[in-house]
Amino acid sequence: MADKEKKTQTEELTTPEINEEESPKGKSSLTESQLKDKDKFAYIIKRKSVRKRARRKTVSLIMVIFVLIALLITGLVYGVLTFIDFNSFRITVERSNLNYLTLSEDYEFTNPTSVLSLSGPKDMDNFTFEWLPYRTQFLNEEGSLSSDNYIASAFYLKNISEKPVYYTENISLTNVYKGLEDTIRILLIKQIVTEDESGNAVLSAPEYRCYAKVSADGVTPEYVAGGHEDEYYPVPVSNPNNIESSDPWYTIPFYSADSGTVLDSVYYPLMPGQKIRYAMAVWIEGTDPECTNDKLGGKVSYNFRFSLLTDEDGKVVEIEE
Repeated sequence: MADKEKKTQTEELTTPEINEEESPKGKSSLTESQLKDKDKFAYIIKRKSVRKRARRKTVSLIMVIFVLIALLITGLVYGVLTFIDFNSFRITVERSNLNYLTLSEDYEFTNPTSVLSLSGPKDMDNFTFEWLPYRTQFLNEEGSLSSDNYIASAFYLKNISEKPVYYTENISLTNVYKGLEDTIRILLIKQIVTEDESGNAVLSAPEYRCYAKVSADGVTPEYVAGGHEDEYYPVPVSNPNNIESSDPWYTIPFYSADSGTVLDSVYYPLMPGQKIRYAMAVWIEGTDPECTNDKLGGKVSYNFRFSLLTDEDGKVVEIEE
């Protein structure tokens, strides 16, 4: 009896524990249905985690795209502001007139173009007409003539067609800031070009025109410069080196100050192959009563456009011979 109890105790000591997950009927105590549910839940959990990761990637991608777009817009805005920040002048031929008109910075038309862009100084200090080389450099040199305190250029317009036409000049202000247009002067010098028997260029006497916005009273034209004993006088077309005259040299008022139009001229005839030489300068007239400290930091850009006379159907009007 004692041996039987001893044997029973020995079997109890040597019998291994049966884990619920390793029962003799199967390797898991879960039913087959529970196992299927477990696999399904695992799949659902897996899908949810994948979706979360996908959403995170999508959100990250959207944020990256947003940042790139923001940087691009910032860059474009900076570029635009930088362009506006610089005082500039753009000279163009009307797109529809490219078969008739062309521009060049030299008499030989080495590089004919429909657009000339002039960049002036970033910061223009006030200046005065007296200091401009309008009777020397502006009449004798070509291309960009800009200096520290003014924008200037000499260029040519040419009729490249075989038809005589009428053309017009238009100057407009763009990107005006802090009322700088109140103190601006625009000098335009025009010369008709012909050729002698040897083919050498012969320039007509220069025609001087100076434009400015009317004075603060809204009626009186501004002086080119000065206004008291320092008045400047018209330059006679027949004698450009003599500025003596009996009348003060008043500026020509802007064609429409409200619309920013400086000049919208009458139509001039232009024969086939004919060239016109232009010299122009833009500066802040320091003797203008409206040239005050509140204009500091002001900016302005200009467009000078040449176009042809057209009829109601948009067809170029040719001069009848």
